[in-house]
Amino acid sequence: MTIKYYNEYDFKLAIAKGHVQEHINLHKFGRNPACALNTPEAIWNGGAAYTGHNAVAAELLTVVSSDAADDAVAVGTGAWTVRLFGLDANWDPLVEDVILDGVTPVDTVNTFIRMDRARVLTAGTGAKNAGSITAAQKVTTANVMMVMPIGYNSTMIAAWTIPAGYRGFFTGWTASLSGGATGNALVRLLARPEGQVFQVQEELSIVAAGASTIERVYITPKGAYDEKTDIFIEATAGSNGVGVAGSFDMLIVKEGF
Repeated sequence: MTIKYYNEYDFKLAIAKGHVQEHINLHKFGRNPACALNTPEAIWNGGAAYTGHNAVAAELLTVVSSDAADDAVAVGTGAWTVRLFGLDANWDPLVEDVILDGVTPVDTVNTFIRMDRARVLTAGTGAKNAGSITAAQKVTTANVMMVMPIGYNSTMIAAWTIPAGYRGFFTGWTASLSGGATGNALVRLLARPEGQVFQVQEELSIVAAGASTIERVYITPKGAYDEKTDIFIEATAGSNGVGVAGSFDMLIVKEGF
């Protein structure tokens, strides 16, 4: 079936109707609850740098909670099962469900080279994760892929990697102060094509005394970004402890589109 697109709205409508095959309509979001003064920090719950993009080979992941209640084996009140989303050794999409065992680490069955999204699927009477749930490579333990905040049932990682065989186009991104923080921050959208270094794609400045939320919409999608390109958002705060949230939207299509 051949479809002609006369403007961006026709194209988006075609996506909604399912006429555009082999695509991913991506919305990736995250939050850093306490950015440091004058030090770039990634927008995730794991501290300063996002280490999930450091992996150079696929490994088993170790998944563990900081709270014993996140235990399906002992029927705890917290999270029981977590679904991990990432990429395998061939950089193809990979999904795996993990049964939690509280503070006892559990290994995945599959090996991951990237893993930047997770969701709690089932839980006990508390209906949410009681502790921070962490996933890291089993051998290269410094490569922490995620740290899920307590009670969120979801990761908050403004980072992603384009799978093999796909290309990506930014359609927009946002930055905001978070958690009632006052202050200011410079927020950058960065991308690293395979074999290169991270490059700033755009920068936004957020100030509590002015606009604490900024949304950037690309009338013409920004790209293309090739397969295996790593993407993340970082913030540099003007004072210690400033919470910053960020998100980006991309249209991911098969190579050759």
